[in-house]
Amino acid sequence: MEHEEAVTGDFCDRYLLGQLSEAEREEFEAHFLQCPACAEELRTSAAFIEAWRAVFRERLRWRRWIGPLVLWWWRLEDWWRGKR
Repeated sequence: MEHEEAVTGDFCDRYLLGQLSEAEREEFEAHFLQCPACAEELRTSAAFIEAWRAVFRERLRWRRWIGPLVLWWWRLEDWWRGKR
């Protein structure tokens, strides 16, 4: 695989997302082991994807308890208004 083909075909991102066929994956792995530019792009893209996954996991964790808390607050507010 030539470097230009790897860049124009978005092989780094597709590799990390598991979107390459087995033949493409093997060909790209052989290429990035010999190409410092693709190896660096692969490291950078992997770090970016992992950072976004961490953000997404944190947002899910946050939403798991904030939703019920908001509902509880609304019910308490409705109850309090009914007492006045």
